[in-house]
Amino acid sequence: MCWNEVRAVGELKCNAKASDLDLTVLQLANYVREIFGTQPGRRQVHAFTLCRANMRLWTFDRAGAVGSTIVDIHKQPAIFVAAMLRFATMDAREVGFDPTIRWGTENTDAIFDPTVHRKSLPGQGPFVRISCRRGGNATAEHKLLLYPRPLACRFAINTRGSICWKARWADSPDDEWSLIVKDQWRVSDREREGDFLRLLELPTPQPQTPGFTSPEPKAPEPTTQEHQKSEPRLSKPLLPADGLPEYIWHGDTDSTDLLRDGLSFLVGVGSRYPPKFTTTSKRLAQESIPKLNRIHTRLVLSPVGQELLQSTSYTQLLRAIHAALRG
Repeated sequence: MCWNEVRAVGELKCNAKASDLDLTVLQLANYVREIFGTQPGRRQVHAFTLCRANMRLWTFDRAGAVGSTIVDIHKQPAIFVAAMLRFATMDAREVGFDPTIRWGTENTDAIFDPTVHRKSLPGQGPFVRISCRRGGNATAEHKLLLYPRPLACRFAINTRGSICWKARWADSPDDEWSLIVKDQWRVSDREREGDFLRLLELPTPQPQTPGFTSPEPKAPEPTTQEHQKSEPRLSKPLLPADGLPEYIWHGDTDSTDLLRDGLSFLVGVGSRYPPKFTTTSKRLAQESIPKLNRIHTRLVLSPVGQELLQSTSYTQLLRAIHAALRG
């Protein structure tokens, strides 16, 4: 069995004391990391540790993990049986797959579950729906087909978990995979990437100084030669910038607070990120990790560029990065 077929995962230990060790949770997190990396669109992973008779239930998402108190399976066998039954009977949404990524045909569709939907038949495949304007028409709902294998994904847990899919409009079957659908989990206090890219699509007059824009065109005011040297006027408008991708649509679809449905970390004061794991239970039991909420954001751009990993030399890679910075 491969990691892209795993729906839930557990760690078994013969030592009952291992249930309270940080390294046990770290081992479980390594498994979860592989699941997130090989199953694009996975939002949650349910897991458990069973150390002799001590069981803990865990839920991992892009903001970390939430664990239960210890359950003695001999004293509380009903909880153990209910948990195992639940692991075996969860549907795609409950397992943790993205409900906005669908699979099917024009008439029927379901949540895209890569552990089940292994091959694409004619007219089938993963897709998403967005509401946007196309070709100057009014805003309407459109269907975007996703190429099953993503361009890039992250093998990590507490991160943005950026995933990039090649996509095309469903009503244009002859088109190439010229669009990019980018999913990521941003921290709630961070600005959305799509907000900045949308600004680049808006017409703006030529700014008088770098970083300054005026809502209406204004004639340049006379300045001294010294002022012109310290704050030179640009030879052409900053926006829209040449070489940037075309912005199409962006929006928020979910958050880790909603996924947890009332479950949360123990909230206290302290550093934003916890210390490194140890062979003790100090990190597992600490209460100084503040609650972190991440918001799932989807961004649609065009066109598809070359992957950085496909660079044939360091020189080509550096030139691509330099061109991206210049815009």
